[in-house]
Amino acid sequence: MITTTKPFSLIVACTQNGGIGKDNGIPWHVPQDMKHFYRVTSGTSLTSMNAVIMGRKTWESMQQKRLKNRINVVISGSQTLTGEYAKDHDIILAKSLQDALDKLREIGDVVVGDIFVIGGASVYQDALCHPMCTTAHVTWIRGHYDCDTFFPVEELARTFVKDGTVTCLCVEETSVYSIMKYERLAM
Repeated sequence: MITTTKPFSLIVACTQNGGIGKDNGIPWHVPQDMKHFYRVTSGTSLTSMNAVIMGRKTWESMQQKRLKNRINVVISGSQTLTGEYAKDHDIILAKSLQDALDKLREIGDVVVGDIFVIGGASVYQDALCHPMCTTAHVTWIRGHYDCDTFFPVEELARTFVKDGTVTCLCVEETSVYSIMKYERLAM
């Protein structure tokens, strides 16, 4: 059952075939993409704080360190985490994407700005299938990288195409990557 939720986005860097990681890490080093990630997810509002939602493995890949200046939500089936911020009140634990969205709606002491799903693969899949996922910020990494974790590229295509049309804006392009912003067309 889906409850009323504000629209949210996802942000990902992946290869053309959807590779997003290898051995719980990122197989490429593209500083410009990391700056883009920070700029988009941190926001600029003085009256609200953006939120990032991630799965447990993504949390672990960040060495269990919360992303500063953002509300951090970690989806974990076990509802427990390890690491420096495991008991920190700045980390919100959720059991599913919808639970994470519901918990963000219930925060009373801070105004939640934009919400971003930041990984991993199963959380991206859930986000793309959710009717309130309205935007996808995708950095397409050029080149061949050995990956063992994949972004659901086919679901991206299904989610952001209506009547054979996709709304997409090229934000930035280099020989190493292209950053695209996909918008869901009105249903």
